[in-house]
Amino acid sequence: MGKKIALVSNADFNEIVAWNRSPIAPLFDVTIFSCEVGFVKPEREIYELAMNRLSATVPDCVFIGDGACNELEGAKKLGMTTVMMKGIVQEIYPEEIPNRRKFADYEIDRIIQLVEN
Repeated sequence: MGKKIALVSNADFNEIVAWNRSPIAPLFDVTIFSCEVGFVKPEREIYELAMNRLSATVPDCVFIGDGACNELEGAKKLGMTTVMMKGIVQEIYPEEIPNRRKFADYEIDRIIQLVEN
């Protein structure tokens, strides 16, 4: 669709060992793991690093996440448009939705909703 996509994750080294063999790894233009860069969500620097690597600016970016680790808040503070993907959270931790919703411009249940008409 002509959009650049970054994965920004607070994963540790043990969690990313097999990333390069993942069938979805090639779908991302940029991959940023906190354990490799020294910043974690919601720190401003991890979002800025993603934007720099994508050659993007805040108005160009949409941050999509489930809101864990205050990631939506961090993206929102930078001025990004934010989308909360609430599907799994809604099933497992529904009490978290109201707090996370405060920082979401939009809400979806599944990632496919971003491209559905």
